[in-house]
Amino acid sequence: MRLTSSQQVSRISFILILLSLLAIEDPAHAWGMHLDNAAPKQVSPSAAFWPPVIDLQFVDESGNNIPNVSVAFNGTQYQSDEKGHLKIDGNLDVTLIVKKAGYRKLIIGPQNRLSTITLQKQEISGVYVQAGIFKKQNSTKMINILDLLESTELNALVVDVKDDSGKVVPDMKSLVDEMHHKGVYMIARVVAFKDHLAATHSPQMALTTKEGKIWHDKNGGAYLNPFDPVAQNYILTVAQYAIDQGFDEIEFDYVRFPTDGDRRSIAWTSQFTADTRTHAIAGFLKSAQERLGGMGAFIAADVFGDTADVPMSSDSGIGQRIKDITPYLDYVCPMVYPSGYAAGTDGYGTPVDHPGEIVQKEIYKYRLRADKDTVIRPWLQAFRDYAFNHRTFGDREIRAQIDGTTASGGVGFLLWNAGSRYTGAGLKTKLWPYRWMYP
Repeated sequence: MRLTSSQQVSRISFILILLSLLAIEDPAHAWGMHLDNAAPKQVSPSAAFWPPVIDLQFVDESGNNIPNVSVAFNGTQYQSDEKGHLKIDGNLDVTLIVKKAGYRKLIIGPQNRLSTITLQKQEISGVYVQAGIFKKQNSTKMINILDLLESTELNALVVDVKDDSGKVVPDMKSLVDEMHHKGVYMIARVVAFKDHLAATHSPQMALTTKEGKIWHDKNGGAYLNPFDPVAQNYILTVAQYAIDQGFDEIEFDYVRFPTDGDRRSIAWTSQFTADTRTHAIAGFLKSAQERLGGMGAFIAADVFGDTADVPMSSDSGIGQRIKDITPYLDYVCPMVYPSGYAAGTDGYGTPVDHPGEIVQKEIYKYRLRADKDTVIRPWLQAFRDYAFNHRTFGDREIRAQIDGTTASGGVGFLLWNAGSRYTGAGLKTKLWPYRWMYP
């Protein structure tokens, strides 16, 4: 079929525009598109060694200084001052991992000269994916998720590395690398103290009853003892494995004491008070930041959605006192599902009828309590209501939650659906899909 002259001009124009976009180092910013390569940016080395002194200044894209930027190498993490300045002894042949929550991570090989480093702001917007689905890239669910990553504002995946049962998922590095090639930011979900497998196989790490038996919650699940340093070390070892698999961030779930079951029957190995519980959880997260942050990973933790509704001094009975745990987190992820709030919360008789307002007001409370450098990136509801009118959470409900997050100082979001069933409901679309931008 012969093309008309006008069709030929249109096709040539399209090709020229596409070629010009491909020539842009970061096509995310072309035409103001929401498309962004969320994977860490690699900067190739230009020298065999760094200079004798590595003198760095961190700025944003407007040239403003960025305070408290972390630089990790050789298992150690260094931090810039409040003016974004950092000086490190050089003559090293190491790769620097530069990171600051809310900005795109940089991985920089040795350079002859490097004084000012510009960081790009970044919003992580992702979905939870079961490991079994993630590893079956040709499954219907995973193909759908990949299509959403290409076509919507989503740019991240949260994948189980240690799941709710305690199972550690092996051999994901090649798939993680493939996702990075597609521009996807990868988060490892590590279920911390809820761990039936490890508690059963290593009862010395488990919570036990006063009779010396392994304690179980109301669903028959066992927990590791948050007070036990051996149990904490085991969880951190799993998280190190996840980093070795290539994940950009470690997100701890169930990083708390148990809530369900007869807690009075537990033989606690320490005093069981708000302060001791908080000290245990905060101490664990501090160790995570030192140990895992030094490997270049971001650190995040999931918290109950009502932990900002209690008095400031309260830990909600589980060790999650927000002001004390967030100094060790890059991201805090409150589970602000409207279905999880009681009737009357924030003045709304039926919270699911006001998803945007509920999320906005709850996120604002976290912003008041969290450390100033910690980014609030909530879990949002992408499943049918179970508490009130059983409504489907579709376009209106999901978009309202996202907008509510932004309005109250949250940055980015994560969608939760336990079965990893998602649609494009409520999500903005990209002007260009990933497959065009990152061949």
